[in-house]
Amino acid sequence: MSFSARHLFSRLFLRKLIFLLFGLLFSASAIAASATELPTIDLNAGDAIRLHDYPWQFYWKKLLSPKDFESGAAKPDLIMQPVTIWNHQIIAAEELGSYGYATYRLRCRLNAHGKRVALRIPAPLTSYRVYVNGELLAEAGKVGESAEDYKPMRRSALIFFRAADDRLDLVIQVANFLVYKGGLRAGIEIGYASAMQAYGMRYLAIDLFCIGLIFAIMLYHLLLFVLTRKDWAIFVFALLALNYFLLAFLFGEQSISLFLPEVELSLHSRIASIIAYLLPPLVMEFTGRLYAGTIGARLRLIFWANAAIFVVLAVFLSPVYFMRYNVFYYGGVGGLTAIICMRSAIIAIRARRPGSRLLGTGLLFLFALTIYAVYLFATHTVAGSFLSMGFALFALFQSGSLAHAHAALESHNSDMHERLESSRKALESQRKQIEANLHDSLGGNLTDIKLGLEALVKDMRARGIKKDIQRLDHRVAGTIASLRTELLFLEDLQLAMDDFISGINLILLRRYQMAKRPVDIRISNKTREEGANIERRALLTNEVKLELCMMLQELCNNNLKYGAGSAVWQIEMNAAGLEISLTGKSKARKNHSGKGAETLRRRAEKTGATFEETSVSNSYKAAIRVKF
Repeated sequence: MSFSARHLFSRLFLRKLIFLLFGLLFSASAIAASATELPTIDLNAGDAIRLHDYPWQFYWKKLLSPKDFESGAAKPDLIMQPVTIWNHQIIAAEELGSYGYATYRLRCRLNAHGKRVALRIPAPLTSYRVYVNGELLAEAGKVGESAEDYKPMRRSALIFFRAADDRLDLVIQVANFLVYKGGLRAGIEIGYASAMQAYGMRYLAIDLFCIGLIFAIMLYHLLLFVLTRKDWAIFVFALLALNYFLLAFLFGEQSISLFLPEVELSLHSRIASIIAYLLPPLVMEFTGRLYAGTIGARLRLIFWANAAIFVVLAVFLSPVYFMRYNVFYYGGVGGLTAIICMRSAIIAIRARRPGSRLLGTGLLFLFALTIYAVYLFATHTVAGSFLSMGFALFALFQSGSLAHAHAALESHNSDMHERLESSRKALESQRKQIEANLHDSLGGNLTDIKLGLEALVKDMRARGIKKDIQRLDHRVAGTIASLRTELLFLEDLQLAMDDFISGINLILLRRYQMAKRPVDIRISNKTREEGANIERRALLTNEVKLELCMMLQELCNNNLKYGAGSAVWQIEMNAAGLEISLTGKSKARKNHSGKGAETLRRRAEKTGATFEETSVSNSYKAAIRVKF
């Protein structure tokens, strides 16, 4: 080889060597540059670092595992920053819908070499598989490329792992063929294991505390209504608290997966939506009943009808359809309910109705809760424990409002009872004074008249008017007997107020004894024992007792006047009611209605009792029935 040829070869070789060295240097620089381009997560910057603002690679219609990225051939369809659901994303000039499957990937640097780290992922929509640094660490439901190969599940993930180096390669496969939204939601966090575990326990503690608090409120008011059965507002609030309890349980961050881990997501979505649809009309019904006249019954019925329509849709339609309109229902119907109820509370505040200020404060919380819930729903964020706390706070305000109103009502009733008791004592004192005056004055005067008439009969000068004097003497004697009877009836009536069965027994017995007529009064031992319940359980008010005694007196007088022979009275009482019946013989031989029957029927209607009588030939039957 000549010198020139060797010189040319050496120049070409040197040139290639230089190009090769520059190429290697450029590649190394590119690799170093690519390594430095990865974002760095500083776990020392806070207890939990949110990952939704980092660049996430998005692969549509691909379920990629970490091995599929080793070759570097996989190219993302989108770079999501922040990470969100795939609804309304644009790929190849097409807008993505609800159904589908995809892979999310995040690569970054992590300054936690050799340390234990935790990753918290709010429940993806609606099945997922999580790989961390090439290792499968979490899975919920079944990720598939079709509805047949897919199984949905709602479950948040709290994943613990040890960082082997300073890199984080997070791959999440997500599939959805059920609900309106699909993909990852905001709120993915990473941090040191101890801090993240405390976060997880905090969410669980909040859920359980709120659920337990609402359940206690519900149970208390339900038992209060069952025992009193007076105020329907208490019963409606118990139903409202049950609604809060179910909402907190179904929407809680960890509660549903803790207590019912295998519940079908389709069923869960339907029940949660139905319970949410019933919340606005329940709130309006409670407010309208608590402050009567502030919300019309027709308006409440319209809201109930609207809720019924949405409930029917939730029962028969697929969740992907009816859940599209949840945000409009929560914002529209929920917001309108808050405005109407707030107007009701303002009217009650102006009228100084008890508990209205507390209810108004609670409604402000509800209004803020509704707005924020709509915002969270619109931004695809998990409300979780926030909703549980919101429901618990609103339930507390409503419970306080109801308690205040109930306390004011009890105070009013107590004042009324004291005034009535004072009036009763005054009337009792006046009655005794009248009785004493009747006994001492009128009775004494009548007795003096009778003694004077008896002396006058013996006077020789009065023989011409002897018959008139005897007739007058007979009438005065009857008046004295009638006065004595009425005074004794008043005493018997007082006994009937304290012991009704014994009192009416004594009234009947005394009447027939004074008339010197035979009577058979039948009262079983069971009836006497059950009679104690009348006073203990207040089955009959004093007004009803008084009216029944007056009816018995009138029926007894009719029997003494128009009856014949021995009368049979039967008094029976059980848990269902009280029945007082009379069987006897009548002087009349034709079938006819008993004397004063219409009067007795009218008096019975006033007390809620019934009066019946039958008269066949010379027999007569009558009955008074009272239902408890």
